[in-house]
Order: sequence, then C-alpha cells, then structure tokens
Amino acid sequence: MNKSQISNTTAQKAEFLIRENIRGFDLSLKTTWGLFSYQKIDPGTKLLAENIIVKPGKKCLDLGCGYGVLGVVMAKLSAGQVWFIDRDVVALEYAKINCAHNNIEDFKVIASNGFESAGDEKFDLIVSNLPTHTANDMIEWLISESEKHLNPGGELWVVTVNALKQFMESGLKKTFGNYELVIKNSTHAVAKSRKTG
Repeated sequence: MNKSQISNTTAQKAEFLIRENIRGFDLSLKTTWGLFSYQKIDPGTKLLAENIIVKPGKKCLDLGCGYGVLGVVMAKLSAGQVWFIDRDVVALEYAKINCAHNNIEDFKVIASNGFESAGDEKFDLIVSNLPTHTANDMIEWLISESEKHLNPGGELWVVTVNALKQFMESGLKKTFGNYELVIKNSTHAVAKSRKTG
C-alpha cells in the first residue's frame, strides 16, 4: 500500500515534501501553500498516474501540470521529452524543482493558459486532470485544443470526478469520435481518446 509522507521542509517558504511510490518509482515532490493538492497527491491525479500507458521515446505533455506529478511519472515511464504547461508560475517553478529532484532531464516548462503559448507543437500523449471548478466551455476548449496538438495516433488521457464523467465522455466523443473508459473508482474516472486522422 502506498503512503504519502508529508513534512514541512522550510518554514520560511512554507514548503512541503510529498513522498509517494507510484508504479514502482519512489517520487519526492516539493510543494508549497496555494498549489492544488499541496499536502498530498490528488486522488484523481494518482489514479491517472497509476494507469497511463506511455510508449518509450514519445513526446508527452502534462497539461495543467501543477507541481508536475503526471509529467514526472511519464518521464519515469521512459517517455521522450516531457512538457509541463500551467498558467500558474509558482506551480511551474515547483514542476521544475520536482524534475530536478527526481532526476528528470529532458523536459520543457511553459507558462500558458491552455495551449496559448505552445505554438504549433504536437505531442504523442497529452494527460490532464481536468479542472472541476471551471465552465464547461473551458473544458470543451481544452479537449478540442488537445486534439489539435496531437500527432496522428496520439492520445489524450484525462481524469475527472465522477459527476463530470458523462460530460467528459460526450466531449471526447464529439471531438475525437472515440472514447474509452480506462478505469473508474468511487470518486474519479480516467478515460482516453485517440486522434485517428
């Protein structure tokens, strides 16, 4: 059974250290006050991290990365270059710290609202813990933009709370024309869609 251990590492900076074993990797993740799920890895993020399939050498994106849990896991699973995108510059700073802390070398960190600063970059795998406290049209936009930024055959993997499962399913089917429920537990659902064209 995996256990999170949290300790206050620097009182002045109000930093926290989360230690978690995911997929056989002992991760050490620094966080700070104000970041999403700063005291322990969010259950949805953890469910996605425990189930994503990463093909060796593929270019991956952690969209809305926070302090970088999903991107770090993808890198550990033999991904090629991993990109981290978030609009929160503090979260991005901790994503950088966590890459260094977990010996991740081939990564790029971009401050961006969705894909606005990503240019024409294409990815083989995009993962995201879709925001639950945002407008539905924002989620639809993120799904649509993800499809545009995938290489043919690339996949979008998302996790959301069960209350949004039907909305997520319809959004993925509308954009990609396909949808697969990967896993569902009592609180969250992980799904994926593949870009076919």
